[in-house]
Amino acid sequence: MTYDGSNKFALYIDDSTQGWSHTTTVTVRGAARSSAEVIVEAPCCTNSGGILPLTDFGTVNITGSTANRAAIGSAGGLTEIYMADSEGRKEDSVTSLSSGENFSATWLRSN
Repeated sequence: MTYDGSNKFALYIDDSTQGWSHTTTVTVRGAARSSAEVIVEAPCCTNSGGILPLTDFGTVNITGSTANRAAIGSAGGLTEIYMADSEGRKEDSVTSLSSGENFSATWLRSN
């Protein structure tokens, strides 16, 4: 994610295993620009608005995670958030950052 000025944000996603990348740019007026996230999560939503189960994605390696052209780890104040089932059991785990911008997420269980 990069802030390009004039309320414009660009998101770049690259899947080197599948051989594709995509960039999208949006304009958001009044955005706080105070945080960035790298997310592996369950899809939303069921017809009643509930969250679908986290799929067995094995292990995914996330590399080159940056915000405003700097490694996400350089900002400090990082918080790990994990998916949990309705009984509070972790559904995934993540490794510590390496080089301030790389980590892996691993699926642990289904609901």
